[in-house]
Amino acid sequence: MAKRKATAPTAGDGADLLAAIRARPDEDTPRLIYADWLDENKQPERAEFIRVQCALARGSEYDANRAGLLLRQKLLLTDAHKKAWGELPVKPVKERTFTRGFVDRLSMRAEVFLKGADELFAAIPLRVLRPLDVWGVWEQFLASPQLSRLRSLDLHKLPLNRKNAAHLSGCEHLASLHELNLGANRTIRVEGLYDLLESPYLRELRTLHLNDCDLGDDALVGFVGCTTMPNLRHLNLQGNGIGPVGAAHLARAPWLSQLDRLDISENPLGATGVRALVEAGFFARHARLDKGGLPLSAERLRAIGHSDKLGAVRELQVTASDGDVLEAIAEAPAFAHLHALHLDDCAKVTEVGVRALLRSPLVARLRALGTGRSLPSTGFIELMRACELGGLQWLSIGTFAPPSAPQIDIGAILRDATQLSNLHKLQVDAGWLTDDALVLLAGCAHFANLTDLHIQTGRVTALGMDPFLESPHFARLRRVHLPLYVSGNDPLHERIAARFGEGVFSYH
Repeated sequence: MAKRKATAPTAGDGADLLAAIRARPDEDTPRLIYADWLDENKQPERAEFIRVQCALARGSEYDANRAGLLLRQKLLLTDAHKKAWGELPVKPVKERTFTRGFVDRLSMRAEVFLKGADELFAAIPLRVLRPLDVWGVWEQFLASPQLSRLRSLDLHKLPLNRKNAAHLSGCEHLASLHELNLGANRTIRVEGLYDLLESPYLRELRTLHLNDCDLGDDALVGFVGCTTMPNLRHLNLQGNGIGPVGAAHLARAPWLSQLDRLDISENPLGATGVRALVEAGFFARHARLDKGGLPLSAERLRAIGHSDKLGAVRELQVTASDGDVLEAIAEAPAFAHLHALHLDDCAKVTEVGVRALLRSPLVARLRALGTGRSLPSTGFIELMRACELGGLQWLSIGTFAPPSAPQIDIGAILRDATQLSNLHKLQVDAGWLTDDALVLLAGCAHFANLTDLHIQTGRVTALGMDPFLESPHFARLRRVHLPLYVSGNDPLHERIAARFGEGVFSYH
């Protein structure tokens, strides 16, 4: 994180720089300039915290430096620093969240916010508000011009009825909102939703959460002719009882392809509903295709992957399915450009699917693979030995083996997985890690790039930890979890802390 050249500050520069952050809360540059000023004014920890959180916000879960950034964030945000860096002029506050170095998300009573809004916005770059106990001051709350300074308003579980929804849709102070969360408002009904979709003040919305609102099929007719949300990119409709009819309504919406993400899991879409969305070109612009909870069989996945309406998907997450999902994905041309593939624990995979993956074009492009515990033992072993996966940087792999399955020698498998030398994250939930297996792992020079290591099952003691702590191959680790069983006063704790540093190691 390189520093920018800063001019010599005067006594008032700190206040001026903070004012610039509050005036431009969506930008990183004022925050990073302030971090430079903090360094020059002998506040290096505060400066580092701002840079660390800005880097985390810009990055992805697959970044090689993510484990190190998370560790530094954890160590820097002590209770004392939380108090000092998150001091607020208005109390009480139920919850405060640091983002990009500053408190910018608050959960508090609506009445408290109304009384102290001017002071809050003068003190912090507040972007996200979760107002509590709002009904007693609902109309006063919506009349507050300070709402125009927010980027996100969280109104989930109010509950919101049609009358309140009408008030919300007519609030001119919401014109700068990028995100609106109305999830779990089961009383909003179809009419309330229609009022919101007709609002002229939600044109800047990027994200709209309507999950768990019991909308049903009829409500989705309102999206067909909607023209009031031209910037919407993420629509969350999870758990709304939407079936094939509702999916067909949604597929008729001409703006559907503008979305980068549609969360429509936990709805009984059926094959007909999924097909309608695919044929409507919904997935054409997706960089991430998240299937969480959809009833996708292998046949439906294969059909989606062969659709000429599907663009080059970069990230795919698949939940439980009938048929071998890995085989279906491997054989679908639209999935050949995947960089990240995640299967949940219940996704069905066989040895046939594993071999199909290793033969497919996508295997050369994969940088992240998560299998959950979906693999059979033989499939787990085959993947861990596959030279085709040498480009992986992020691997979370596991198996749920029945008692009759062959015993997995996890130590030998890790020792022989020399092709995985590019990994920076490795999570294993298979086999049983013993002291002998940990000794073998200690000698694995090919895991020298790991920053994040998590082995879930097993039982190791000081006998296995001794060589692991003395190994020269794990100097980059910033997060470690091993199935270690020791007493609270065991001197091994001190040795672990001395080897890895504070906050790195966790165990059972």
